[in-house]
Amino acid sequence: MAWDIACKSPNDLYDKKVIAKAGAVAKELGIEWGGTWKQQDTPHFQISNDWKEPIKKDDDLINAAAKIISRGISINAANWNDLSRINLKNVDALLLKLGGLDKLVDVGIIGQKDIWLKKQYNANHVRALLSKYASKLG
Repeated sequence: MAWDIACKSPNDLYDKKVIAKAGAVAKELGIEWGGTWKQQDTPHFQISNDWKEPIKKDDDLINAAAKIISRGISINAANWNDLSRINLKNVDALLLKLGGLDKLVDVGIIGQKDIWLKKQYNANHVRALLSKYASKLG
């Protein structure tokens, strides 16, 4: 749960610039860096017992939702630009806002209509729908 790093530099095993950059990255990841301590230990990094890997942003989904909204389609970005927040109970309303299931099938955005009719979709299906729809907007 703790580790030290070293750099292979011709003159310095603990290159201060490189370690400071690693410390900045560690901060973004929620990792404790010894370089911030009162008595600094700059090569040292550690995580707590409850540390969790940060959730990566889905830039493609974020951009798709933003593009759809920018074209005047009234969807809430916060509800549709993050897989963890997609509420499948709201998919019927989303389909209507995007023109309806039949239209989405006709224009090739949805290929398997049965998944949507039988409500067998999941958040990844919705992600693909939003991405394809946004790509068709040009």
